[in-house]
Amino acid sequence: MSSPEVFEVRTIDSTPGYSHAEVTLKGINRRSINHGGDSFYRCIGGSVVFHIGNSIYPTGNGETVFVPRGVPYQGMSSLGATLEVCTVPPYDPSQITYLSK
Repeated sequence: MSSPEVFEVRTIDSTPGYSHAEVTLKGINRRSINHGGDSFYRCIGGSVVFHIGNSIYPTGNGETVFVPRGVPYQGMSSLGATLEVCTVPPYDPSQITYLSK
């Protein structure tokens, strides 16, 4: 079951060039596409499994995944994970298409 309530975002920094946030994820995030920016997700606590395009990336403490703009992605963490996220250009919610509810 996926829901937009499975994560919590705390913005760390945002400039005209990038946005930087800390995200806490527990559960299954909705599968989506960011049409406006490329994102780096660095796991700083717990573990998360990313589905990016047609590939699966189990990610743990200190590991980073890259999500290019325009590629479907989804994160899942049954025990919870904390992620540092950097998006270039800055994250813009109007550029997100959700592929699942």
